[in-house]
Amino acid sequence: MRSRSSRSDVTSKKTLGKLQEELGELVAIVGRCQIHGTEPETGEPNHLTLEKEIADVQAVMQIVSKMFGLNEGAIRRRRLQKVEHLTRWHELLQGMKS
Repeated sequence: MRSRSSRSDVTSKKTLGKLQEELGELVAIVGRCQIHGTEPETGEPNHLTLEKEIADVQAVMQIVSKMFGLNEGAIRRRRLQKVEHLTRWHELLQGMKS
């Protein structure tokens, strides 16, 4: 019979593996959007697949965060800092186009 800790360890590893899998799928659709755009002429529009993959990653991230007891406040603060930084960076890039 397995101990509780080894079951948890297996669950943790599999959940992290699922996060890695979902991240890989997100990377793949981002690449497709870069190559073919978000509205290709055939098949499902890439923006719909992009939405699905972002949602899948966010779902697994939420599970991982809870599983490992991560600090949601710290994650939220970091996310807001990153959004602010990337917004300024994007504005700089837009200014370089002129």
